[in-house]
Amino acid sequence: MLWANIGLVNSLLNQNKVKLAEDKLKYLVTNPATRLAALDILTKICKNKFDFEEAINHLKNAATIAPRNVNRQQDVISLARITHDFETQFNASNKIVEYIKNSVHDTPDAYLGAVRSTIDYGLTSLNDDEIKSLAQTGESILRQLKKQFPDTPLNDQIRVAKARIYNMSNDKENAKKLIQENMEDENYLVDDLEDALDKAKAFHELGFHANSEKLFELIATECKTQSKDEVFNQYIDKEKQLRIEIKESPKVLNNKAVQLYTRGNYQAALNAFLSAFKVMPKNPSISLNLLQTVVDCNYQESHPEEADEIVTKCLKNLNATDLNKEQISRLEVYLEKLKKPD
Repeated sequence: MLWANIGLVNSLLNQNKVKLAEDKLKYLVTNPATRLAALDILTKICKNKFDFEEAINHLKNAATIAPRNVNRQQDVISLARITHDFETQFNASNKIVEYIKNSVHDTPDAYLGAVRSTIDYGLTSLNDDEIKSLAQTGESILRQLKKQFPDTPLNDQIRVAKARIYNMSNDKENAKKLIQENMEDENYLVDDLEDALDKAKAFHELGFHANSEKLFELIATECKTQSKDEVFNQYIDKEKQLRIEIKESPKVLNNKAVQLYTRGNYQAALNAFLSAFKVMPKNPSISLNLLQTVVDCNYQESHPEEADEIVTKCLKNLNATDLNKEQISRLEVYLEKLKKPD
């Protein structure tokens, strides 16, 4: 009977009766027998609505039930990228490598995906020890890749990844030496979207912004002809625009904002934290710093609607995060100040 309801939900969706289907799923998602199938359907519904935040919440729950399903983990990565959930992206990509190793599904792309996710995560971390550990993890994955696939031509992909790891480790000199070998015109051919995307990210991170924008434009054009899903296409458009707007790294943005805040230049600090928040919307430190600045510059009084929107987004992130004691204490102080303005 329960599985007949799953069939009924699919039938309702085929008839575009989404609300009725969602009502049925509210019950089916609570039953262990149908929970996984219901979560997968809810993910699909949310993706069709372009509600990627809610989609990834459902998908992460589904992946917890069946973690060894590689296709589901790949979908987690896709949604994690567009929502800038770098930790989830990192965890899912490394799980894939773990699950497919030495199987018929073992491919170089899985390792490249894992190292790229590791770098993305590291470049958005504000913790030096974590960055060092992630750089080591990235190097380890590259060694595994070369060992598993010694005869596969991957020099260009590995060179770009190593440049990004050098940059993550603050060794910009060696990073630039490597990436400049990838700046000839012939290297702008987009044979593989993921390879080109990693190169475009590397160009941007190392200050070669014109090269990055040119390559992102080519990738966006190629997306229209290659068979990639809508989530990926929107992700590329979002990344392309974000990297035009924001040139600094997340760490530089945060440090700049902290310095401005310390000097009492709250409005400039707020703008810098807002830029950092665009890149790292899931980072609790950024959310707390942004919330603190909104409170201290009385932004809720001068710009009440904008302040309410910022506070709502920060609290949504913080409420979904396991905060440490110091972070909880900070949050309580800011919430009290929001209730009782000075």
